[in-house]
Amino acid sequence: MDINRASAPVRRAASDPRVHRESQLAAFHAALALRRIDRIGYADAMVDARVLHRLRRAQRHASRAVALTIAPPPRHRVRNTVLLLGGIGIGAVTVVAVRRASQPSLPPAEADVYEPQAKESENGADGG
Repeated sequence: MDINRASAPVRRAASDPRVHRESQLAAFHAALALRRIDRIGYADAMVDARVLHRLRRAQRHASRAVALTIAPPPRHRVRNTVLLLGGIGIGAVTVVAVRRASQPSLPPAEADVYEPQAKESENGADGG
């Protein structure tokens, strides 16, 4: 076995904050289980639901920490890029729509042409 291949999980564990977090949670739950065992006694510890629950949690977190050191979770670069570009596109469309909605409405094109109104009568409108 190559020494570089064997040291990669150790280097990853030392630099990965997720591994540290899972290890801390495992230690925390194990410590809570030990406190409960000290309080109730060793004889009753293996039938106590709280102790068993805390030990299962500690085991779950410890196994996650080990799994993260062996194979880190995928980063999904393509998916994240597509989501980012889609969000930017939706944001741009929203900005354009809001700007168009906030502009005053222009009169129709035929309103720009002046047409004099026809007079009601040639003699005058006041009669007489």
